[in-house]
Amino acid sequence: MLKAKSLPGSRFPSVRSLADRMRVSEGTIQNTLRYLKDKKLVMVKRTQGYFVNDDGAYIQKMREKEGSRQVWNLYRSLRDLGMTDLEIEGLFNKEVNC
Repeated sequence: MLKAKSLPGSRFPSVRSLADRMRVSEGTIQNTLRYLKDKKLVMVKRTQGYFVNDDGAYIQKMREKEGSRQVWNLYRSLRDLGMTDLEIEGLFNKEVNC
């Protein structure tokens, strides 16, 4: 959802279908959907199933939050390797601005 592979408001396949496709138990899928619901990334419509949250602004906010978390983790990992901020900036420019 945060990777924009699912459109806001789109319906998830059935729990059984997802479990079969991912080769996990239906309980695992149900736990995952419950977690996503708690994070407000998924909505439940009684008798209709699970749907991607249709609030595009909320999804964008969560995408930015996750992006910031990943950037910070990468920065810390590179600092742990002993790289300076200048080296990190140079590496980023080299790899991203090819």
